[in-house]
Amino acid sequence: MGLFREKEPKTCPLCGQPIHGNASALRDGEVCEACLRKAGLSPSNVGLLKEMRLADLRERSTKAANNEPPAEKPSERPGTCPLCGKKQPIIPWKVQDGYICTACYGKVSTHISRSETEQLPTAALTELLRRVEAWQDEADCECCGKNLLHPAEVPVFLKDGRKVCSSCARKVRINYPTAFVKNDGEPLVILDSLLTLTLEQFKEALPKAAEATASLLDACEGCKAAFEAKGLMKTVTEAGGNSRFFVWGTVKLGSIQAGDRMQVKRNEGVKTFAVLSIQRYMGSANDPAPSAIEALAIGEQGILELPAAASSVYPGDILYKS
Repeated sequence: MGLFREKEPKTCPLCGQPIHGNASALRDGEVCEACLRKAGLSPSNVGLLKEMRLADLRERSTKAANNEPPAEKPSERPGTCPLCGKKQPIIPWKVQDGYICTACYGKVSTHISRSETEQLPTAALTELLRRVEAWQDEADCECCGKNLLHPAEVPVFLKDGRKVCSSCARKVRINYPTAFVKNDGEPLVILDSLLTLTLEQFKEALPKAAEATASLLDACEGCKAAFEAKGLMKTVTEAGGNSRFFVWGTVKLGSIQAGDRMQVKRNEGVKTFAVLSIQRYMGSANDPAPSAIEALAIGEQGILELPAAASSVYPGDILYKS
């Protein structure tokens, strides 16, 4: 007897025979290819199989043996594909909030995996197809070559119309932040300083940003995030005598969330305090955002609400998170 026993094959719950090769997964089990063929299906019908149970396949096999048409499943019904808008005899491919046709699935599956396709809503897949058709062969970051078609990617268009990915954009955010501006009666506008650069200027900005990042990391001893205070907005003293401070500025490194413990260096030592909440900075020290947000990313301006321990924070200070 050898040291290792040969792994026994799985047994098909429908026919009771060993499954040789790859099993096909249903919602509540795995079956052999022979049982799929009896039901008029094949392993390539992945989208349909994932919606079926063993009982459904057994019923379909019985109907096929009796030359009866199979009962329609929601994914088999004729309908209109939400991506291309065309009527299709079968809409088989499941996505997060519905089904798409085989033609559209073929287009999106060349850029993202099957599991990603199933997890994305039709709105995101529509955006992916729009990018595919609009950009065609010019769908890569013109700095690093990363594919920009995925709907989760937020590319930045530069002054000369060239495109860079969000990862490359973050590398220079230490020197080229974004700002949020709101005029009376107007919607919130995002001003991106990267829009002042051509692709050539963007590439020239990369080493300068790397130097600035290295200098900042050295100053804050390898911190995870850093926030440059631009100004103090106001102080609120509560009924119990506790004070809270609001300071606005820009995230120079990493990201900051409410609850993060920040530090600032002083001659007498390091002061530590927690971020109570975060708000958008709307372009005016007298116009704080009406509600809190979860976090600020590198290059974003915002307002940090701080406790009384932060009374030693002044404009120009770097608050850092270890």
